[in-house]
Amino acid sequence: MKKKYYLAVWLFYFLVSLVLTYPLAFTYHRYPLFDHLEITVTFYNLWWQYYSLFHLKSSLWLNPLINYPDGYSMVFFPLFLSYGIFSSLLQAVFSTEALVGYLNWLWILSFAFSGFLGFLLFSQLSGSRKAGLICGICFSFLPFHYWHLPRLHISCLELLLLAVLAYFYFLGKKSLWSGILLGLSLVFLGYQSPNYLVYLFI
Repeated sequence: MKKKYYLAVWLFYFLVSLVLTYPLAFTYHRYPLFDHLEITVTFYNLWWQYYSLFHLKSSLWLNPLINYPDGYSMVFFPLFLSYGIFSSLLQAVFSTEALVGYLNWLWILSFAFSGFLGFLLFSQLSGSRKAGLICGICFSFLPFHYWHLPRLHISCLELLLLAVLAYFYFLGKKSLWSGILLGLSLVFLGYQSPNYLVYLFI
């Protein structure tokens, strides 16, 4: 019964995300207008991860296309690896031409999972599912989330919530499995947004 309830809650947030991000789900060639440089870096970031892994078969952190033949170190370039894995698989299976559409769906899923994970966290903290449902909506659909969509290291609120949830789960269970879950959540967050990882430790 609990699984069906949680599935229904996730579907609720997913449907709300489709509505409040319309028409992102229905276009693969258009995206919202943002700061031009930010969205350009985001597209290049996701494309580069795919091209490096599936075509060049080389390290993500050394780009031979820039400053040829010496290459360019990407160590300090913000690689959004957690989102890049998802995007690279889609580009490999389908096509890079629909990269705009993949990014649109990354944003939609970010809203849906931010709402759902917010629901889980705030329900636990408040002891009320109704409060958790409302708080999940308020947290996920903040203007802050919309404003920073092209900045994937900032808009990944779901990964931040996942790490916080894993931390509370670890405090409650204090088992090897809960420790592994906490470690994995921090790894995904760290590779996507070192900023949020630092904030958590502070």
